[in-house]
Amino acid sequence: MSTTLITENVWNVITNAARRCKRPADVAVAYFGKDAAKLLKLPAGSRLVVDASEPTVKAGQTHPGDLQKMYRRKIKIYSAKNLHAKVFAFDKAVLVGSANASRHSANILQEAVMRVTDTGNLRAARNFIKGLCLERLGPEELKRLQKLYKPPRFVPGQNTKRRPKQSPSALRVASTRSVDIPEKLEKAFESGLREAAKKRQHKRGFYIEEFYWDYPSPFRKGQLIIQVHKSAHGKAVSPPGHVIHTKTYRDGKTRKTLIYTELPDHDWKPFNQFNSNTKKILGRGGVKSSPAANLLLASWEGA
Repeated sequence: MSTTLITENVWNVITNAARRCKRPADVAVAYFGKDAAKLLKLPAGSRLVVDASEPTVKAGQTHPGDLQKMYRRKIKIYSAKNLHAKVFAFDKAVLVGSANASRHSANILQEAVMRVTDTGNLRAARNFIKGLCLERLGPEELKRLQKLYKPPRFVPGQNTKRRPKQSPSALRVASTRSVDIPEKLEKAFESGLREAAKKRQHKRGFYIEEFYWDYPSPFRKGQLIIQVHKSAHGKAVSPPGHVIHTKTYRDGKTRKTLIYTELPDHDWKPFNQFNSNTKKILGRGGVKSSPAANLLLASWEGA
């Protein structure tokens, strides 16, 4: 067991450790800038958690194009809003410090990391990162985020008080219930399902769940939602999933939106299993703050 403080050539150390890693690594690094894929060449099957929220992407701090490169290397990509940690868990060591994955960090900033080799801390680091792996990003979501990306601007002497405004959480709650639907609507659902299947972001470990909403719908493609479903057996809560397809259904003057989500293959949880604070959030429909969203997502840690 050893603990070493590294203050020189920090990114050389991290890059070399990633290249020597034989088994899948677990990495949580707040910002993943342009050319970060060159700095962090992880083995296939690794998990990478970054802040890929819309404000962060629009500010140029996370580059979806480089995340796409990681995805093509068979890296599992996750987003965690408000992430600030920088933790790199490799085969025999974990590196924890100040370094984001960016050219600015590698070439300009003075960084420091602590290298720890004992198995207890390595296991704790991997468990910490695993708990952040809630919102997985696939190719379609990364493509959407790439359209929002704007290069960062580093100006000497720039007033750092001007920061991008943090938008409300994109997580929403859909309250649904079991009802008998007409044959026409069933056929519309089946037709939309074929279209949704072509837009799946994950081939394994996920499935498509559909529901309808009176037109207009508050749910858009790419949005993260949690469904609270009421049936004769009680209320159940779905794991968080992304909207991958929407379709308008017309029946005379009636219009509805058919919504298709891609959910991780986890069991739905009974509504009564959640604490009182979480139940209140689930009952509101919209989640308007990051703390509320994080509270909901935390309910699925380790699922």
